[in-house]
Amino acid sequence: MNQVRIGLLILAILGICGEFVFVIDYNDLSWSNNAGSYLTIMSMVLLVVSMIISIQHVKKETGKKSILFLKKHILSK
Repeated sequence: MNQVRIGLLILAILGICGEFVFVIDYNDLSWSNNAGSYLTIMSMVLLVVSMIISIQHVKKETGKKSILFLKKHILSK
């Protein structure tokens, strides 16, 4: 499952780069011309942040579970 999160993270970063390089009209940076690009960039940034938080949370929870398992296993003997 973590590989899916990392894949989404990479795709979002590539999407942000693609928007900056290929889609944004740099001659007129107004909201009316680039609203879709700006919204896409904002959504991809939020996706990147959520994936990073999700990966850190899974690592933290996995670490806690393994520590608790080891404590129970050691104490039961």
